[in-house]
Amino acid sequence: MRPPKPYSCSHSVDIPLSVEATGHFMEDAQEFLGFWASPGGRTSSSTEVIAPGTVLEYPLALGPFTPSWIAVVSQFKRNEKIVLRSTRGPVDARTTIAWEPVPGNPTQTRITLSVAGRPARRWSRFPGLLNTVTERYLVATGSRLVQRIEGRQ
Repeated sequence: MRPPKPYSCSHSVDIPLSVEATGHFMEDAQEFLGFWASPGGRTSSSTEVIAPGTVLEYPLALGPFTPSWIAVVSQFKRNEKIVLRSTRGPVDARTTIAWEPVPGNPTQTRITLSVAGRPARRWSRFPGLLNTVTERYLVATGSRLVQRIEGRQ
């Protein structure tokens, strides 16, 4: 059997926070899990502050399946990005949440959510489903992020 093909997806949103304020927002585990995790799912973080080594666990809805997803923060740069590596889930993935100032508007930040990985063997039979669901997840996550930020102001 051939190894599963890699895939990648990304989605960007603009939020009404400066890069510095975005970094502080992303560092708070409760704020981060409030937009990143599956809606309605039980989420948890091993720390109150997002930092390298923080373990995140939440259910991930993939069509009719809801596997538990565990990821570890491998990088956190307050004014730049968070990188997660999956340790258990339907894909071996590297997820990046990166932020930068919106050109010409320092009071807004552009967040880019990206996932790149390979499906686990049992999920490799559904590459189209996995890609579609991941894209929808990133769009929904971007919407939850915007709603959460706007709700705070």
